Amino acid sequence: MLHLAGHARAGQARRADGVWRRAPGQPGEAPVWEHPAGTAKGPTLSPLYRTAPQAALADPALHRLLALLDALRTGRARERTLAAKLMEAELMQFDPGADGDAHASR
Repeated sequence: MLHLAGHARAGQARRADGVWRRAPGQPGEAPVWEHPAGTAKGPTLSPLYRTAPQAALADPALHRLLALLDALRTGRARERTLAAKLMEAELMQFDPGADGDAHASR
């Protein structure tokens, strides 16, 4: 279950910044993961796994993917659409040979 109640401090950039910066809204509206060293504020969002925030600190690429996944699972329609496009672009970096039409061959 997603936990969006209350506000929490989050780790540095513990948000899907690419999505939340482009979407309309007020500062502090972007959901954040709780983290003891956090500086950002926003509605608390439970990570997919309890150690995900710590793993994201160690791997910027993982952080971007997890943040986009959070935008997909909790964002409004505009944020989900933007997150899907950004997620596709991120994943294409891992498989540049993919043409984005994988379902057409089935």
